[in-house]
Amino acid sequence: MRPDLVATAVIVSVAAAGLSGRDLTPLIALRLRAIWLFAIAMISRVASYPFIPLDGELHRALYLVSYWYLGLAALRNRWWLVAVGSLLNATMVTLNAGSMPKTGVLGDVLPLWPFGYYSFGDLLVGIGLVGIVFRTSRRKEKSPMKIKGLIVTLLLAMLALTGSAGYSIWK
Repeated sequence: MRPDLVATAVIVSVAAAGLSGRDLTPLIALRLRAIWLFAIAMISRVASYPFIPLDGELHRALYLVSYWYLGLAALRNRWWLVAVGSLLNATMVTLNAGSMPKTGVLGDVLPLWPFGYYSFGDLLVGIGLVGIVFRTSRRKEKSPMKIKGLIVTLLLAMLALTGSAGYSIWK
């Protein structure tokens, strides 16, 4: 679960949904089950950042906890793609002593030029988040997407990905 991919998926899908005429109001009212699982995942992820002065083993343990708890939170909310992607990543990080491998089928091996490498689990999380946004938002009557909206959406996607490209710290 790369934070840059999560942020990009959410920003682009919300922008695309809004520009395509979907009603985004239901996203505000989205009810999360077991919010404490999300809280543990986020707190442990933030605490695992290299600039937090903790022991290296503790950093790796918190990094692992963040993957497993996000997977459990996604399962609890029936976000199947997000759950599978996060749990695949959690398994790979667990098997690789606390870091995502740069080799192997499920490691960070899928190039998204020029933005870096992602794992299959990362892609499932991103696709799952896009699906959640589109499933939760509602189609407004008679509001087809205009070409200008499509262009703005593509520009937002490029901007979001370009802005997230420099965060190698998240790997």
